[in-house]
This record gives sequence, structure tokens and C-alpha cells, in this order.
Amino acid sequence: TAHAVNCHDDLVAALEEGRRAIGDHIAPDHCYATGPLTGNDYRDLVECPACSFILKYDRAIAKARGEG
Repeated sequence: TAHAVNCHDDLVAALEEGRRAIGDHIAPDHCYATGPLTGNDYRDLVECPACSFILKYDRAIAKARGEG
């Protein structure tokens, strides 16, 4: 439906803006931790949220483009 297509386009645009906001992120030099934010020690103190987003972005955008 047209609504589903519009939602898909909006989600793809939001993902692309998130990726643009992160910019050039070169691990490990650009990695960071959020500190206590989620309550999950690993996610808050070890996992870099930019790296996590980029991994999820790459998978999602490939599926959205029919590549994965």
C-alpha cells in the first residue's frame, strides 16, 4: 500500500540521517561508551553505540535496498 511505501521511505531516510550524523567512525579510535544509560553493563560500558548502529544500519539498509 501507499502508506507502507511512505513508512518504508521514512525509515530509510531516518537510518540514512543517523548514519550521516555519525559520520566517519573509525574503530577503535573513535569509539566511546555511554556510561549508565540502559542498565546493561555491557551496552553501557563496553559496546560503542556508533559501532552498534553502523552494524545494524548496514544490515537494515541492505534489506531495504533488496540486497540482503
